[in-house]
Amino acid sequence: MLDKFGADGTHLWAQAIDAGGDPGLGVAFDAQGNIALAGVRYENGYAAFVSKMDPAGNLIWDKAFANQTRAKKPSAWRPTRRVTST
Repeated sequence: MLDKFGADGTHLWAQAIDAGGDPGLGVAFDAQGNIALAGVRYENGYAAFVSKMDPAGNLIWDKAFANQTRAKKPSAWRPTRRVTST
């Protein structure tokens, strides 16, 4: 789930992200307020992904990078903390 909050903490919107139950690992914003989300999801094996959304949370594009040489999720892909940005 990707949520956007205003500067005063008001919840502005929420967007469901289909990552197969796996969390996003990073988030970044460009000068126009677009959102880049990176993480790992399960698609016939684990795959890294990068998604770009507009400031309203609408998907612009999504790209998955499959890793067919691994039978299970590598331990390095297990996040140890949540990523936030203000």
